[in-house]
Amino acid sequence: MILLIDIGNSDVKCALLQGGRVVSSSRCRDTMSEAGFDWPIEIPARPDAIYLISVGSEQIEQLLMAECCVHWGLTPVKLHTSTQCAGITNGYNHPLSLGVDRWAAMIGAYQLVAAALLVIDCGTACTADIVDSDGRHLGGAIMPGLQLMRQSLRAGVARIDAVDNLNLLPGLGCSTSQCIHLGVTEALLGFIERMERIAMAQVGAGLAVVITGGGAVELLPHLQGHIRYERDLIFLGMTAMVMEERDGAAS
Repeated sequence: MILLIDIGNSDVKCALLQGGRVVSSSRCRDTMSEAGFDWPIEIPARPDAIYLISVGSEQIEQLLMAECCVHWGLTPVKLHTSTQCAGITNGYNHPLSLGVDRWAAMIGAYQLVAAALLVIDCGTACTADIVDSDGRHLGGAIMPGLQLMRQSLRAGVARIDAVDNLNLLPGLGCSTSQCIHLGVTEALLGFIERMERIAMAQVGAGLAVVITGGGAVELLPHLQGHIRYERDLIFLGMTAMVMEERDGAAS
């Protein structure tokens, strides 16, 4: 059994990998205390190995690594972005500067759909990455996620009051909260639609669109049916990264 950890900007996500398959996964807010980390999944036995990716707080990363050492006597192996992995070729001018969460999401999507891809990750930031049918990353785009856009309005506009997690009703908003909710939701939906048009212009017909991330669930009712939601996309990518690293170490 292998423990996978994804440290994001807002959440820590964990998964158990057994026989090359993700068998359990969950997410939680960064929760460290004197008693240690509050693991969001049940870990029934000492893992054989621990792998992590991180784009979040360095402090949380160090605390989690220390927790693993104390609890299981294991030092997590940190996975990084590379120039190539599991059929994907990094398209950045400086490949190692590409966020490892985006890298893992692209790898995971390519394992699911070995075709031209638009990969959307709706987290603290909403990212879009385009991959052609040969696995070449052509580039991407980044914009604030739902919560970040709401927070920026609260921080930058006087006398604004908004309630999160409203249901998006048909028509225009009739309260400030409804107007904000409609505005930020439509902004992200427009971003996704525009990125899909750009992707189709780049790669032609046969494009698959895969979406993941905590904000994706809120957008799903308003997205077109051909868009595929994969909750564990980053863990699927991490699985491929782990297998490739282990194969390389064994050879």
